[in-house]
Amino acid sequence: MSFRTIVRFFTMTLLMVSVLHANTAVADKDGMHLRIGGVGNVYFIDSTHLVGAVSGTFAGLSSTVNSFVPQPDGTILADLTHNFLTADNGFIITDDVMTLVPIPGSPNVFSFTVEYTVTKSGHGLEGFEGQHFKSRGFVDMNNGFAAVRYDGEIVSHKK
Repeated sequence: MSFRTIVRFFTMTLLMVSVLHANTAVADKDGMHLRIGGVGNVYFIDSTHLVGAVSGTFAGLSSTVNSFVPQPDGTILADLTHNFLTADNGFIITDDVMTLVPIPGSPNVFSFTVEYTVTKSGHGLEGFEGQHFKSRGFVDMNNGFAAVRYDGEIVSHKK
């Protein structure tokens, strides 16, 4: 099975899961709980800047790669910053740790996971600083493209 076939299958599966994943906000004594999730296609502008069209909780994203450190076992650790935007201009800014694992037989193609830490939020999404969510996907560095699925639940400190 070719890498493109795998990415197409992965993307279609993620789109179906995204449709089933309800974005819900529930308030309780601890604050507002926001269940987030969706999928995206991310494109490299250059070696350190990326943009993405996403569905689900967020409508768009931009990202900056701050560091990219190859490890002896072939994995790569990257430090990133993301800016996520909602359709109504809400935003979440994150500092992130990405782990890339090479796909055997496919040079410069990796599976990845990202742990996001919210550093700033606003325009209806206030108070989520310090919260975490995750993503996973595939990246093809030969063609500057990634398919991603993000999900989690974050809780606002603002009551």
